[in-house]
Amino acid sequence: MDEQVKGKAQSLKGKAEEKIGKIKRDAREDAMQDEVRGKVDQALGKVNEEAGKLTGNRSTELGGKAQQLKGKAEEKIGKIKRRA
Repeated sequence: MDEQVKGKAQSLKGKAEEKIGKIKRDAREDAMQDEVRGKVDQALGKVNEEAGKLTGNRSTELGGKAQQLKGKAEEKIGKIKRRA
């Protein structure tokens, strides 16, 4: 009976380690997605900022700057998540 208990415990430990590994992989993927979204928002924001400057549309220009800031924040959040 002792061997059965040890076998069950080892099996449960293995399953727990698998689940922990999956959670860590999912967290890394989520962090990478945040970083990518942040970079995309920064690029789109820059395009909008420049378009606003070219057309004299202050609202578009400021919206682009805001989008860039949002992108920088998303990227930093992703980096922080990846390090955790």
